[in-house]
Amino acid sequence: MYKVRFNAEDQELIVNKNETFLMLYEKFDSPLMFGCMEGNCGTCKIRVLENSQNLSPMNSMEKEFLDSIDALENERLACQCEILGDVTIDIADFGADPIF
Repeated sequence: MYKVRFNAEDQELIVNKNETFLMLYEKFDSPLMFGCMEGNCGTCKIRVLENSQNLSPMNSMEKEFLDSIDALENERLACQCEILGDVTIDIADFGADPIF
């Protein structure tokens, strides 16, 4: 079991090994948003505040997309992350409009 902390919301959720943020969204009342179900890629951008090594490695498609929206180095797409340990995140500001 791992802890996912949402810094701005002061919320902590306990998740099972290898769960994803999308599973968290479906299972709990989490502050994450997933617009990919509605064609709004990028709405699930998160900022990893602690323990980024506890998320699955970034694949090339995620990296290309984040580069295209000038994301910060510690930002990820929650839909692409598998949770591998305790992690603290925050919901990232878009900085750019999501891709429709």
